[in-house]
Amino acid sequence: MKSADIKKQQIDSKVVEKKPIDKKKIKSIIKTAFDFVFPILLLVLILSKVIALTVVESGSMEPTLCIGDTVIFYRLAYINNKAIDRGDIVTFISDETGLQLSKRVIGIPGDKICFQDGYVILNGQILNESNYIAKDVETNSEKTFTVPDDCYFMLGDNREHSYDSRFWVTPYIPKEKIIGKYMGQIGVSFKYDVWLKLVGQPLYKHMAQ
Repeated sequence: MKSADIKKQQIDSKVVEKKPIDKKKIKSIIKTAFDFVFPILLLVLILSKVIALTVVESGSMEPTLCIGDTVIFYRLAYINNKAIDRGDIVTFISDETGLQLSKRVIGIPGDKICFQDGYVILNGQILNESNYIAKDVETNSEKTFTVPDDCYFMLGDNREHSYDSRFWVTPYIPKEKIIGKYMGQIGVSFKYDVWLKLVGQPLYKHMAQ
């Protein structure tokens, strides 16, 4: 046998046959990845652009919102210059506390607010708050407030244990700081209930916020 033929046989023996591409397997991998990634991306989009989920860590809005409640806020509630109304429960960023808080809107731009005999006096008249606070709950402050343009005056429903616009150095929340409007609650607070089962005591303590 010629040396050239021997070399050719040696080269041929080293050649590895290429397996055909399994297109079905590739499609299956892509589909699995899509089925896993797409819901996550959709969830991130919804949570960042449409709704905000918060777990209540303060008793300032009791009995409406209680410690451990998982609360849903609608981020798009006030787009296109839709009005923020008195009585709305909103979540917002407080520059003064550095926290995201949830309170009830009591005063809108132009409102004059003071307090007398435990009542909120709004533009010269007693504000009817019987829908969300008990008759024996007092709202007290010696200050008088006039709400500026594009700002809002906030109070917690738990008036005697709420750190709110009555006490803040800057008592008004600008509209651009408001994240969303209260929509409702999830029946189970996973963060709170799971912790309670694990350690046998509540995760949160009552705070005046």
